[in-house]
Amino acid sequence: MNIRVNEEIRLELIKEEHAALIFDSVDNNRFYLKKWLSFIDAMHNLHFAEEFVKRSMTQYKEGREAGFVIFYKEDMVGRIGVYKIEPYNRIGEIGYWLTENAQGKGIVTKACEALIGYCFAELKLNRLEIKCGTENKKSQAIPERIGFTKEGIIRQGEFLYDHFIDLYLYSLLQKEQK
Repeated sequence: MNIRVNEEIRLELIKEEHAALIFDSVDNNRFYLKKWLSFIDAMHNLHFAEEFVKRSMTQYKEGREAGFVIFYKEDMVGRIGVYKIEPYNRIGEIGYWLTENAQGKGIVTKACEALIGYCFAELKLNRLEIKCGTENKKSQAIPERIGFTKEGIIRQGEFLYDHFIDLYLYSLLQKEQK
């Protein structure tokens, strides 16, 4: 399944052939991505990426996530998805990352908007959440730009290598979608 965002951006549901692309993107952007993503050191070889992709595909089949690879023009530049789906409460959590050279083009903002439409229309979710580090200004700009409400701070909500960081919690309800 693909989601066409616009002429330049498309989201492809994660599949086995994406493993090498994901690994290469992480490996080539390791220093940049490590600042805010805790899995970077664990992805030390292609096998890890292959297992990651298999888990994502299984979780999709089980209705627990919908993970996508972001393509800009014809290059894979990141990942986005809705994770931790709670079918009974109809809640999901959006997460994303982008390679350094793809920053500043509005790619994640546009990809989020398309994913939100998919989450509300196809998955029938009622609430979407985005969590990001209180010091991660670039990541905070996304939910703020697309109409999420900042609900508060999750104190020490994520362990990042050797320390805990605080997270902002943002939410968007289906009835608030633009």
